[in-house]
Amino acid sequence: MAVLAVRIEDEGTLKFNEFFDYNGNCWGLSKSRRSLSDTGIALEDFYQCTVLTDWVQDIPVIFLYEDPSDKIMKVCGWYKKAKIWRKVHHPCLFLEGNICARTLDAVLLPENTRPGAVSPLPRLAGDFGDSMYRVIEDDEDGYELLKNMMEKPWKMENIRFDLAASHMDKARVRREGVRLTAPGEKDIRRGEYEACIQKCMDYGQMLMDDRCSDIGDIKTLRDFARMAVTLRPGLADGYYYEAMADEHLGFVKEGLKAVNKALNLEPDGADLLALKANLLIGLKDYSQAAQLYQESFDISGDEGYLLMKGRALFLMGNVDAAYDVYRKITHKDLLEEAGINLNDMEHRWPFVAIRGLKNLLKKGSKEG
Repeated sequence: MAVLAVRIEDEGTLKFNEFFDYNGNCWGLSKSRRSLSDTGIALEDFYQCTVLTDWVQDIPVIFLYEDPSDKIMKVCGWYKKAKIWRKVHHPCLFLEGNICARTLDAVLLPENTRPGAVSPLPRLAGDFGDSMYRVIEDDEDGYELLKNMMEKPWKMENIRFDLAASHMDKARVRREGVRLTAPGEKDIRRGEYEACIQKCMDYGQMLMDDRCSDIGDIKTLRDFARMAVTLRPGLADGYYYEAMADEHLGFVKEGLKAVNKALNLEPDGADLLALKANLLIGLKDYSQAAQLYQESFDISGDEGYLLMKGRALFLMGNVDAAYDVYRKITHKDLLEEAGINLNDMEHRWPFVAIRGLKNLLKKGSKEG
């Protein structure tokens, strides 16, 4: 038995990466998020694994980061037990990881209670070297200390969707509905619907801008969207925002039902088609997702959809096709913001040379 210690690059994103409840699971990563490698860990670092091992399970995982204020290595949380893959998985468009634990087994410590400056944590900081992880076997110094630390009854932050508080206030929606209702109109449901959609727009923008404080904000978006659907089932916006929330929460099948209802009302909605593509990536249907992104681009001309198409092709393993799509993007700042460098891709995957070699082989076989 061993403990896997993982170094965190940015503790500010913990609630939306390592400690985000994605349909009952949390996903961690034992490589840098800036790395393009699809390998998350060398599993042969564990005594019981070899170079042929694809995964190992029931491993405790502890997450540490260096506090910039005092340069002390601190523990921010852990998984009581997790499954660890050699290769990186992509549960959805925005989430990646090679370490998976049930949300019930994930412990996130409040910032003011995180232990640090405790032996052997300062030594562990140096022992990482250039790596993002370190395997600590049960016969190594520090193993017992870390195991005992994880078994103490610490105060925990809530990260579970089912326990998260929703900020939706139905009484306030009703008051806003009255305010938005035209004078003399008795039915205030239209006004209530408009109030719900405005809240959906606000929370949806927060989600797109990475300004949500925790999973409760996404739960709130879902609640407002569902109320909007109840008030006006014949309009597409409520279904759209419900599907957006479902996508991020990992409720893929529910999200597809909602977005399909929206598409029945607005078949040519580019944003709706793209949202359906996002959800299909959660089902690993990369081919259909790429097709829908292309349709979204054809309708709107928004090159952001080409970026998403390239991403789907990349996840499908068709790096050559992804590269061709990225090359068609004229707004290079889109690529830069997404962290895509075509020169680096050309260096890592010399597509032209590979295609040239194939052509030469074909030509040689014909001439022979």
